[in-house]
Order: sequence, then C-alpha cells, then structure tokens
Amino acid sequence: MNWNKLFEDLVEALIPILVAFLTALIGYAIAFLKKKTELIKDEQLRNIIQRALDEANEVADQAILATQQKFVDNIKKAREDGKLTKEEAKEAMDMAISYFKTHITDENLKILEKLYIDVDKWLEDFLEAKLGQLKYVL
Repeated sequence: MNWNKLFEDLVEALIPILVAFLTALIGYAIAFLKKKTELIKDEQLRNIIQRALDEANEVADQAILATQQKFVDNIKKAREDGKLTKEEAKEAMDMAISYFKTHITDENLKILEKLYIDVDKWLEDFLEAKLGQLKYVL
C-alpha cells in the first residue's frame, strides 16, 4: 500500500472542506469586526471603520485576482506539475500585499494600521484566506 498516495488523496478530498471553512472564517471575521464596531458610541467613527473594513475586503479580492492573473497563472502554465515553488508563492504574496497597499486609500490603510498592531501579518493572513477562497471558486 502506498501511504504517500493515500495521504495525497486524503488531503485532496479535504481541500474543499478546508476552503469552505476558510470562506466561512473570512465572513465571520468581517462580521465579527463589524459587530465590534457597533459598540463604538461615536457613529461617525463607527462608519469610518466599517468603510475601511469594506474597502479592505474589496481590495483584498482585487489583489488576489490581479496577482493570480499577472503572475501565478503564467508560472503554473510553464510547469508540468502546475505548482509554484515556495519562493514563487512568497513572491506572489508579496505582490498581492504590495497591490493591496497601493490600491487601498491612504486613509483606510492608516485606519487598519491603528486597528491592528501588526497590519502586515494581518494582511498576509487575510490574503491567504482570500486565496483559499478563490481556489475553491475556480
């Protein structure tokens, strides 16, 4: 019995479940943050934070799609196995982060930086989750 093949088949079977979980987690995280902002008494401040989160969600989707179309798809087509190396995956994530930071408004980026101690770590995790969501859709 080939244990490696069995393990690969098991992982492949679990991927849709994991991606569905990630998708639900992203939705929950955004809903949780929005719910927390409702506790802010100042309506104007609450609206500003909610708009920043909405824009972050939209720009994250755009960042993942743009990186996928401009970088990842070309590399995958050039490979027999269609997979990225760890270095290429890191480069793709760096591109997505750069896209995000240059396409979100400066004001909303500053708001995110104030909400999160390490916005770069949050952004990387957020984009990873968005990538997982995209892979499931495609």
